[in-house]
Amino acid sequence: MKFRRVAVLVIVTIFLFNTVGFALTPSGKTYNGVDVSHYQGNIDYEKLKQAGYDYVYIKAGEGNTFTDPLFEQNYRRAKAQDMHIGFYYFVTARTVSEGTSQGARFARMIEGLEYDCMPAMDFEQLSGLSHSLINQIGAAFLKALEEDSGQPAVIYSNWSDAENIFGHALSDYPLWIAEYSVSKPRELSAWDEWVGWQHSSSEHVAGISGRVDTDYFTRDILIPDVDPTPSPTASPTVSP
Repeated sequence: MKFRRVAVLVIVTIFLFNTVGFALTPSGKTYNGVDVSHYQGNIDYEKLKQAGYDYVYIKAGEGNTFTDPLFEQNYRRAKAQDMHIGFYYFVTARTVSEGTSQGARFARMIEGLEYDCMPAMDFEQLSGLSHSLINQIGAAFLKALEEDSGQPAVIYSNWSDAENIFGHALSDYPLWIAEYSVSKPRELSAWDEWVGWQHSSSEHVAGISGRVDTDYFTRDILIPDVDPTPSPTASPTVSP
């Protein structure tokens, strides 16, 4: 009977190993965060902070001319609560030159602001573009952003695009991955770890009316010269 139990355990272990697969791991201890835009309306950042959310990524702009209507308000209110702040930009470029100009515009928008997290490229409008051109546009955006802002950048991407499109071409950049309804992000061929994981797009949290994206962030998403010590109200999550 003992032999049979061992045999069964071995078979189950082999089955799980071959079917569950490996998971992408966080680069360190994780902290609760959200990413927001004007769609969340007027946010009570004091309540958000008290609920244990210490990191916030704020949408700055989109495309060639759009500025998020609550960009500056979100920045001021989050800053007043001493939150770890980052900004993201929704890229709509269809050419390499547009990628460069949108990256430069993003850098100008956040110039002079005090932020803690690496500025993020959110490039999702990929339909009709070849994989090669997508990566060229992304690289141009990131190069202009880093050169003009003087700060390193991070890539935000869903799992499929990270695996099948961005892949090794942009894998020198840290990854903020989006994948829902999983206990951990799935393994990727080009990245071994994540610095951010958007684990839900429909959470209800204190201080925000309606639904919001919620994230786990590690301290490696902070720009290098930022003090990584969380403020007193910040609570680390149990590492996923």
